[in-house]
Amino acid sequence: AGTATFGLVGSYAKASDLSTILEALNYTSSPVSYTSGPGSNQVDAFYSDTRTLIATAENLDLNAIVDSFGTTLNFLKMKLIFIKNKATATGQYLQVSGNFWDGDTSSLGPLGGTSPVAYIGPGGSFLWDSPIDGATVTNTTKDTITLTNTVPPAGFAYDIILLGTIT
Repeated sequence: AGTATFGLVGSYAKASDLSTILEALNYTSSPVSYTSGPGSNQVDAFYSDTRTLIATAENLDLNAIVDSFGTTLNFLKMKLIFIKNKATATGQYLQVSGNFWDGDTSSLGPLGGTSPVAYIGPGGSFLWDSPIDGATVTNTTKDTITLTNTVPPAGFAYDIILLGTIT
């Protein structure tokens, strides 16, 4: 069980002739509470890791990923995916792809279309959250997240958090 919340606090200032106009932003999404189970707003499996990507790419198989307790998880649905690129140098992009992201109106993937790709810049993050429906994981055809280092051989770390169902 847990709660997922996204927040952003900042301000935007623009000088005019005699004054400065300021717009303050303090946004917090409505918290999404997850309980244990396979239904809406429920998850029963959790994976998190800090990984170092030195090679060109690595594939994470959502039907054979091992959690911190040594248990092999066989995800049926993904509910939340968070990826943080921990690179600090300009140009060290983390490319996110793989067959899990593909989708159409009958087999919704988080990004849709065929062979979609997302890029996470240095210090950036990617968040996908679908607490009610989630996205179906299908063994061998829709089960792989591929993370590609765009500037090998330079290596850098990334964090990944996956919430989903295995029952």
